Amino acid sequence: MSIGNITKAKRCQTLVRATLDCFTPDACSLAGYRLFHYCMRLLLHSLITTRNDGVDMHVCPILAVYCLVSCYKKNHWDVLDSVMYDPESTKDILQWCKNSQHPLEFKENGLHAIYNPFWANMPHTDIFLALTPDLLHQIHKGMFKDHLIKWFPDYPRLQDFKKGIPNHKEMQQVFMGILTRAVPSCMLAVAHAILNFSYYAQLHIHMAESLEALQTALAAFHTNKDILKELSIHEHFNIPKIHQLTHYVWSFSLFGAADGFNTELSECLHIDFAEDAYHASNKQDFEEQMQPLFAAGHTAVSHSVLDLDLDLDSDSEGEAAIPYATPADELQVTYVLAKTPAHLYQSVQNIVYAHHGATDFIPALQSFLRTNLLHNTLIPGIQDCFDVYHQLVIVMPPAFQVSDAPMCRHIQATPERLASGRKPGCPAHFNMVLISDVAQVYMIFSLSHQFGEYSRALAYIEWFTPFRPPDTSS
Repeated sequence: MSIGNITKAKRCQTLVRATLDCFTPDACSLAGYRLFHYCMRLLLHSLITTRNDGVDMHVCPILAVYCLVSCYKKNHWDVLDSVMYDPESTKDILQWCKNSQHPLEFKENGLHAIYNPFWANMPHTDIFLALTPDLLHQIHKGMFKDHLIKWFPDYPRLQDFKKGIPNHKEMQQVFMGILTRAVPSCMLAVAHAILNFSYYAQLHIHMAESLEALQTALAAFHTNKDILKELSIHEHFNIPKIHQLTHYVWSFSLFGAADGFNTELSECLHIDFAEDAYHASNKQDFEEQMQPLFAAGHTAVSHSVLDLDLDLDSDSEGEAAIPYATPADELQVTYVLAKTPAHLYQSVQNIVYAHHGATDFIPALQSFLRTNLLHNTLIPGIQDCFDVYHQLVIVMPPAFQVSDAPMCRHIQATPERLASGRKPGCPAHFNMVLISDVAQVYMIFSLSHQFGEYSRALAYIEWFTPFRPPDTSS
């Protein structure tokens, strides 16, 4: 549960505790459903009292959106398409069943024997109108994990992860690149449509154009989905999660973007404070063992945040403050370097051979000096030294459809670090960047003063093969 006037940035922060997860784990049994509705009635009782007795206040809170349980079984999913799914009709059917009248509609509509649902007396509330999309279970774990991945099982370049994939959102970022030229173009169009729908559905702000694009992506999926039947990959598309996608545009128009009622935050808390704590116990009397682990988790999180703030002032690799408070219309693209270079006075010998593998460093630097510092007469050689940084942070104005905060892109160029004593080694990290084409950054450094005044940092990069014409299918 959450409150509608809490900012999105606050609601998405785990430590703020702006969301309450009150869902019972025993949701598959009738007793669990009844317990859940009983708890919800207790939590929301004050809203009913406000309607009946009145209260001296400026606003009256109502139940606006709801993501979990009504009174229907999970396989009865056409809630918004049937005239039977309205609060008054449902309450009448439940009352008839309670009075042992056994109405046919009870079984036909997949109702549970919950005779007093929590929403029965809620003022100004239509529980079926309030049902909203859930990105985590319908998109990431639903359409992507349960369906899209399983539709591509037999292609040689694709690998099935038997123990599951830790983060399906991250896999979506590379899925199209993996499929391109590995599957037929007709299959690629199916994946393209679903991923387009996923990314449009995750926007924090919707306009007419984004809602139209969302509907276009869904239409593209339905246009191309029959190829799955022709290839005997899937027999039918009478799938609840596919049907639920048809209501996204309508729901966004009524209640706003899906991030306001997404269950990802509560799922994250459940993993951190329930699943991880349970696996750390010996599975015997686990509740007593989980409680101190839960308390220790709070302490560890608090200390890690404090240490991070201290490191920014003391570490040589600490970054300068990123201007989050700067108004969006005044924020320009800029970059942030560490206050002190990671390595001072690195010789060209180390740069070229030992650490960064910058084999053409001297010729590339000579070319840069001839183009940009015309008054320089010195020729760089192996005797020169340069200050080297480990990373560069590019700060860009926020994309308001995604976040209100400035976007930060971290570019690392760190050489391999060998193990020393108890300190483990670390492999080299030379990140890729997209400029006009793709390049790999091997070193970030500042120009020595003897070559002239140049205030900005420089990078030694290796260009990749230029892009081919775009693939029309992907």
